[in-house]
Amino acid sequence: MSIKIFHEADGNISVLENKLIAVLGFGNQAKAQALNMRDSGLNVIVGTSKDEYKVRATEDGFQVFSLEEAVKQAEIIFLLISDDILKDVFKNKIIPNLKDNKTLVFSTGYYLTYNILTPPKDIDVLLISPRGSGEMIRKQYLNMEGLFSFISIVQDVSGNSRNLLLGLTKAIGGLSRAGIEMSIKQQTVLQLFIEQAFLPAFNLVMMKAIRNLVDEGYSPEAIFIELILSEEMIFTVDKMIEVGLVRQMNFHSQTSQYGSLSRGIKFSKVGDDITQIQEVILEKIEDGSFAEEWESEETKEKLNVMKNIAYNSNFWELEKKVYNNLNFSLKFKSMEKEAPAESLEGLRDQYKTFYEEI
Repeated sequence: MSIKIFHEADGNISVLENKLIAVLGFGNQAKAQALNMRDSGLNVIVGTSKDEYKVRATEDGFQVFSLEEAVKQAEIIFLLISDDILKDVFKNKIIPNLKDNKTLVFSTGYYLTYNILTPPKDIDVLLISPRGSGEMIRKQYLNMEGLFSFISIVQDVSGNSRNLLLGLTKAIGGLSRAGIEMSIKQQTVLQLFIEQAFLPAFNLVMMKAIRNLVDEGYSPEAIFIELILSEEMIFTVDKMIEVGLVRQMNFHSQTSQYGSLSRGIKFSKVGDDITQIQEVILEKIEDGSFAEEWESEETKEKLNVMKNIAYNSNFWELEKKVYNNLNFSLKFKSMEKEAPAESLEGLRDQYKTFYEEI
């Protein structure tokens, strides 16, 4: 994988001094990036069609316009709209108002990699993807803690795209640790692979551990405290960041170190299975099969069914009970038990069995 790495000294915010920047949307990511750019001295407006976002953006001191008007006025447009409405908004409100000499900035390469959205050929197109939640991006900017970003030049019509790319990324805070330049496909595959081939396996191991201990008579409350709520796991991840996956063990007791190392090899067979599953997942991401599957209308209904099953599973009921017993202030989203379409009955049975086995 060929990449280039850029740092603070590589970005020049002054190239953006006389340019108007529109951030479309005002969710967590959009808000954080808009605030960071404004605090870096840039001229930023917000475009949104949601009343709640209009109120929030106005309260934060931004001029707020309709999506169409923001695109018309700005020279640089950040596309940070939620993906459930993005395709329709892009076609009907953004494309008709994109003129020459404008720059369109994507936060993910997904829509471009799989040709789901096609920008005009006569504008600059950039990818700026800060690696972190909106809350984290804002916090790290304010605390000067540093942030990584994945960046790419997709179309360079003006001949000035690199200066714009590095200046904008710096203004967001995305060069403070490093800006990693890569292709849009590389960024897309990495993001989807972690979402599909790592996080589900991680969640499954946690859920299995909780279920096994509960079945052996251990207190669910004590299990959740030890595994999640004590923030011991956060400490471990923080140490992984500081010193690496291997050396982080030195921050734990020798009993812990020996137990982890001596018992870890017992999971080698599981590792082989994971490798095989991950290889299949990676192939379907790379060849576009996943994108084709996700973009179908039936898949949106599948997602609702799968979420419905998860939110009505015995494991979710156990989790709610534990958090309530511990007076932990979380808001639990309720979901009505909806009957799936007849064609999805098999899917419901499959996922219901999965959660029951956990």
